[in-house]
Amino acid sequence: MAATRSAMEILGITFFPRHTRLTVRFRHHLYSGQLPTLAPSLVSMLPSLREHLCTNARGLSFEEELRDTELGHVFEHVMLAILADRGVCTRGQTTWNWHRDPVGTYHVTLSTGRRLLVKESLLVAQAIFTNVLVGPPLAVRCGEGLCDSTISTQNAINEMRPVLAVPKAS
Repeated sequence: MAATRSAMEILGITFFPRHTRLTVRFRHHLYSGQLPTLAPSLVSMLPSLREHLCTNARGLSFEEELRDTELGHVFEHVMLAILADRGVCTRGQTTWNWHRDPVGTYHVTLSTGRRLLVKESLLVAQAIFTNVLVGPPLAVRCGEGLCDSTISTQNAINEMRPVLAVPKAS
């Protein structure tokens, strides 16, 4: 059986005392506006996205920005929402330099150095993006500090083990 290629790859995680830098690459360089079900799916999974503040050139709320923004920026806000559900209120920033990095590569900086929570949130975000981008869409509800879902996160966890140094479950 051939391995399924992920729509999103985690290329690296660097922890600092007060912040974390994630490097992700999306296999296809798309904007959220090109994926008509992306925004409604994410908002149904993570309702707090409706209230996210966002600093952007057009002064839009994140809910408005979500209609047509880079997937790396969407990923940043998904991570922020998951962390907030886990009790970590933080800020984020997404940057890219496609003269230096391959197109679709984003650097997301989160203003927290809480390693375990970032790693766990990253697994949930990977599962959410796999669900939304690769499908089929499944019922997912995040809240009360955890993501309760019908998604099987096992494949995402297996893909992430080398990056996250997560031990195999016995």
